[in-house]
Amino acid sequence: LNEHFQRLTDRCMLPMGMRYDYYLKIETMPQWYEPLIDMLDLRDEASWGWDYTSYWRPAINGETPDKCFYTPPGKTCKDMFNYPAPESKAIHTIKRRMNE
Repeated sequence: LNEHFQRLTDRCMLPMGMRYDYYLKIETMPQWYEPLIDMLDLRDEASWGWDYTSYWRPAINGETPDKCFYTPPGKTCKDMFNYPAPESKAIHTIKRRMNE
């Protein structure tokens, strides 16, 4: 089977015994992305340099993509990184477990 169609769990070393502390579901990315970027101190890296067009980042209605790596639905890069981000429950749990 082509690797692009394999199950993700076959690609992440779980079958070989790899264990992960946290799983961040892509379906809930709008909730955890911004707090995670803040926690890892990656605001600068995530908030500029991504405003190019390519096959995978096409122009929409003639406009280049936002300069951020990712923006949740209803937000822009400017909205997302110009104020302190609220801490999500997932990030709070991660921080608490790191301090245990």
